Amino acid sequence: MKKLITYRNKSMLLLMAAVLFSVSFIACSDDNSSSGVPKITGVKVLSSDTLSYDYNKTYTKAGAGNMIAIMGENLGGALHVYINNQSLNINPTMNTNNSIIVTIPSEENGFKLTGLYGGTDIIRVVTHGGEATYDFKVTGGSPSLKRIDAEYPRETGDTIYLTGDNLYDIEQIYITDVQAAALDTLKWVDEQAPGNHLVLSDTTTTVMSRYYDEDTNNYKMDSRVRIVLPEQLPDSGSIVVKCSSGNAYLPFSILPGKPTITSVSNDMPMMDEEIVISGTEFYLVESVSWGDVTLTEEDGDISISKTHDKIYVVFDKKPTPGSEATLKVTTASGTATYKNFYELSTILTTFDGDAIDNGWGPNAKYQDSKTADGIYAYFDIETEFQQWWGTMVYFRKDWDGNKFPLPSYDVIPANASTDDVYLAMNVFNNGSDYNNGKFTGFLRYFLQYDNEDPVTPKDDSGNDNPADKVNTYDNGFRWDDYDAGTFLFDRPVLADIEGKTYSDVWYRHVVPLSSFLKYKGHDYKFVYENGINQFRIQSINQGTASGTIDFMIDNVRIIYIPKNK
Repeated sequence: MKKLITYRNKSMLLLMAAVLFSVSFIACSDDNSSSGVPKITGVKVLSSDTLSYDYNKTYTKAGAGNMIAIMGENLGGALHVYINNQSLNINPTMNTNNSIIVTIPSEENGFKLTGLYGGTDIIRVVTHGGEATYDFKVTGGSPSLKRIDAEYPRETGDTIYLTGDNLYDIEQIYITDVQAAALDTLKWVDEQAPGNHLVLSDTTTTVMSRYYDEDTNNYKMDSRVRIVLPEQLPDSGSIVVKCSSGNAYLPFSILPGKPTITSVSNDMPMMDEEIVISGTEFYLVESVSWGDVTLTEEDGDISISKTHDKIYVVFDKKPTPGSEATLKVTTASGTATYKNFYELSTILTTFDGDAIDNGWGPNAKYQDSKTADGIYAYFDIETEFQQWWGTMVYFRKDWDGNKFPLPSYDVIPANASTDDVYLAMNVFNNGSDYNNGKFTGFLRYFLQYDNEDPVTPKDDSGNDNPADKVNTYDNGFRWDDYDAGTFLFDRPVLADIEGKTYSDVWYRHVVPLSSFLKYKGHDYKFVYENGINQFRIQSINQGTASGTIDFMIDNVRIIYIPKNK
């Protein structure tokens, strides 16, 4: 469990309107210049991506990139505004005797934080009448905690390590005897967690790396905090890191807590595939099991990471059909479960006679893996030139027009968003030229939900859908400049849940059902009621650059991966 405390922005437009109105009113009654000694009485924060501010209050800190109003007296005709000795641009129309509206530059635009580079947390305004200063800190990215690295039992004098993001400009680290689960629901007062606090003073922070995260448009810093545990430790509670930009916390205990499983790298792995179980508190692991299969570290079947948050298992034993479809990690402190592991009801086809090949060409090869995995589909194209109709896997349930059986609502909740429901399959990529920046090849996925023309599916009223409603997905492929032959992908071809691809190993490739236009914006009940009659996976190369395609797929299925997993 990890938790980040922030305050959500509630009314940005109303706040901006109120400030601009007050500035306009003051501008009409002032001459926007002053020879009197300037004075700063407070700062109001007008915009923020993560924080919600009350216009009736003033603040002493805000994040880089935010707009602020410096309030005070004799501020008209300001010559310069500095924060941390860094000059800010002044718009004269936003400057009156009582306020100056400025935008703090973002880190991307060169603003340097005192928490990283040193300096003085002060706003300084220079006018013809003199200077005014005000204590004010510019904060960086919000902190988060990922794990505690420490052996058990944890005792006074032991060294532990906290690993996370943006653990810098730390104001205080403490342990509270309130449990982390309770902190999830409690309102903190003055940014202090409730309970009895044990302040940790012997701490050292190390910056591992710092980079610009394009997903969040903010800088992130991988960081680690070394802590020596003091006396009078509570048996359990939470460890809290209070930074200038917010608080983060994790459960803390002297003895191991109950394990949790946050994710499994593949819900239906291939034989001899290494699966990774991620979670917390993997201490004193007694066994890992699924169905009627039980593995132990003592027998050499499993290995555990030094950070005790990952378990590595070679999948070489299938559960007996009908046994419980749940993966379990059992430790001395309890058992963690992960539902729908090797859940056979999710399968559309394993290519082992459970579905019918439509027989369209050019067809993929269907080869025997010579293992318990049986037949797999093989895309083996030595040179894929430009074409608009390529090699495919194209299957229906049967010739009687029956739809594929889909997982029940016990496996995938009816209200699950199609953002969290995926077309999944196991993939072994032998070094195809996908994602190399030159080859314009991609895969076209098609899910058909009726028995009519597969090129023009029907809508809910039985009418032909327009072309933009065809239930296909092309890896997000699009031309950036068709004439120049440049192109973009929303995600890599054959990507996993994290948008990554691999070679020479089996792994799970997924496509969210929301990528198919008929399912976009719907829930799983909509998918279940419409059903899936046929599916097609086809190689397409609309560009002139040729390339090699060499990969295998197996166990095509519909699965649920909620965001918290």
